[in-house]
Amino acid sequence: MQWAARCGLEEADVPKQFDHVPPKQEHRGSQDISQIMHEPRCEKRRHAVLALRAQAYERAAAAAGREIGIQEKKASAQFLKLISLSSRDFETERCAVPMLWRPALGLRSTTFNAGALARLFELRLRNTGAKLPGPDAEQRWLRAVREGASQPPPTLSFSLDDQDFQLEETKHFDTAKMHRGEYPVLTAWSALVWEATLEALDARYGATSKLVLTHQMDSSSAAGQSQLTMRELCKMLHIVPKADTERQAWTSLLRALHEALHETIQEHVACPVCGPGGARYWNEAADKVIE
Repeated sequence: MQWAARCGLEEADVPKQFDHVPPKQEHRGSQDISQIMHEPRCEKRRHAVLALRAQAYERAAAAAGREIGIQEKKASAQFLKLISLSSRDFETERCAVPMLWRPALGLRSTTFNAGALARLFELRLRNTGAKLPGPDAEQRWLRAVREGASQPPPTLSFSLDDQDFQLEETKHFDTAKMHRGEYPVLTAWSALVWEATLEALDARYGATSKLVLTHQMDSSSAAGQSQLTMRELCKMLHIVPKADTERQAWTSLLRALHEALHETIQEHVACPVCGPGGARYWNEAADKVIE
């Protein structure tokens, strides 16, 4: 029953479902069980497992909604509505999914099963979540869904206002598969969040607020100066260049930013970049560079 615990069920939930198993076999596997999960005339144990699975699905749906800022009750209601779809309604939902996405989402077939249910719910949840940042984000998301967008963003983990936006833990999916189009909903969503973040920086700071950094590639080269908008700074911090020459320039900018922080921040706390042991603090004079 490890799957039940992972979905938020507690040990006390298990005996409760066994206590509510219908006494008559003709009712087992169908009474109070969603049609998509029906197993008519099943054994008592199997009926309890089906009921627990439905309960676990609902709690997992609430948790998923909470993660992207949707009220748990609203997410659960979305799930319960979806799990009760008729075959005709399911086909309508399936046809609304971009054709390019259907194979990866397991929606090529017209058969409504638990796998298709989970993937349709994910798409519905993202549709609701896209309304939260505002109409522009919602319209961009709807366009991505309509066109079957499949280009992932340049980064999958970034932060804004000290809040980490880790779109998925890397152990949960293969980034190579993502680039091959095997996670289409996550790909489109991550691109939406990344673009919304950059636009938020533009709206907050504009193009005139710039960070000026003095830096040099190495000790033998002349010092240069770079001016970065907050959008450009965000991209610099989260996108690592692939070419050696570009990476060298990028590293020199990071060093300059690190040194500027040491000269500016007054809080007396250990610098996480300089290494363990608290050997250097933010408000100490700059005398070291990062490698």
